[in-house]
Amino acid sequence: YRTQRLRCLETSNFALSETPEVLGSITSEWENPLPRMTSWAVFASATGEEQKITVFNTHLDYRSAKARELGARLICDRISHLNLTQSYLFLTGDFNA
Repeated sequence: YRTQRLRCLETSNFALSETPEVLGSITSEWENPLPRMTSWAVFASATGEEQKITVFNTHLDYRSAKARELGARLICDRISHLNLTQSYLFLTGDFNA
């Protein structure tokens, strides 16, 4: 991103598993053989405008429909717990749909 136009206010990652705080974790019941994760960040204008932009990016499993569904549910749950009243939201990635 262009640091002259945006400044990063917050960033984080979480695993797509039953233990999302443990990066690299895999939940065998999800039927995904590889660890998957989501990265997200909150940006604001470098010029001082109050509007924020929140971006989530992920790569869902390509083999397991169950892992894709559970991963998508986890992402939606995480998004719902953020205060996004003053923010645009973008969810991007390879969803293997």
